Amino acid sequence: MESTPAHGGSGTAVGPFDFPSPRAQKVYADMLTWSGQHGTADEVRARVPVAAWSAEDVRRSVDELTELGLASPDPDDPGYLVLSDPRLVEAQLGAAWRRAALDLLERSSDLAEWLRPLTRKNRDPLHADPADLITHLSGKPLIRAHISMAMTECTEELLTAQPGGSRPERTLKAVQADVSALLDRGVSVRTLYQHTVRHDGPTRAYVAAVTAHGAKVRTLDELFDRLIIVDRKIAFIPIGRAREEAMMVRNSALVSFLAKIFERSWLRSETFNGGRSAKDSADITSSLQETIIRYLIAGEGDAVIAKKIGVSQRTYASHIARLKSQLCVETRFQLGYRLALLSKTY
Repeated sequence: MESTPAHGGSGTAVGPFDFPSPRAQKVYADMLTWSGQHGTADEVRARVPVAAWSAEDVRRSVDELTELGLASPDPDDPGYLVLSDPRLVEAQLGAAWRRAALDLLERSSDLAEWLRPLTRKNRDPLHADPADLITHLSGKPLIRAHISMAMTECTEELLTAQPGGSRPERTLKAVQADVSALLDRGVSVRTLYQHTVRHDGPTRAYVAAVTAHGAKVRTLDELFDRLIIVDRKIAFIPIGRAREEAMMVRNSALVSFLAKIFERSWLRSETFNGGRSAKDSADITSSLQETIIRYLIAGEGDAVIAKKIGVSQRTYASHIARLKSQLCVETRFQLGYRLALLSKTY
């Protein structure tokens, strides 16, 4: 970077983040104690009372003061040095450094745009090593970082499938901010939940907000796994139950396959805008009960069924109690018998 003049004399500022060294400060302080002219450069070097310094040390300190503008040649006798007011140097150097900092900020904001063509080429599956098209991610921070980067670069479409029940309100607020930013950029956003989220207040509020902004949300009565697809180019799928690992997929054939799975689920799902009428609640409850019956007839355990429909064990127990009441039975054995009679229906 070019140096910037620090004052009306010939001195110039050194690099935009340099400061006077301790030796230069000592020389400046000593020069302030001298009366009259501050002497020629050689005289200054000779008069600095630091025995441990070599002549070269003093010379460098004087040169540093000159470059910073704290010392400059006397206009009437250039062979002599005079000191400058540090406040004036501070104002002039500060202005120059601020201009340099603003220039760096402007250049950094342009960096992503400059590198975008190379980034696209680097990520082009035609130029990528096949082994790099499926990446194993370990640890939630790393997973979140890759998802965040993919969403930042999303330009057309975001598809997400979020199984399970309610999510923390703080999480929903953070997701809402991200989704709103995507929608503001013209990105199409579609999200698939399970029916059970229709009974959760924070989720209903979140869905009402994002759908009013332009997102589309639907719910489904069956179990599906978590899935994120960005621009139909990158997909994220979890590994294991702990959700501590994931796969980032950039293989076009695999991403297309996952997108088709999402679309099939989307066609079977029901629109959700965040509202909950009495009829909607009755319909969803009926749909959940039918799903529970199918799983019970198939021999699934209670804990497995509760997880598949995205409810807590307590909520699941209330559904079982309702089924007993509707079928006029009192015990699980009686319920199993009645369901066996209904098995041809399901």
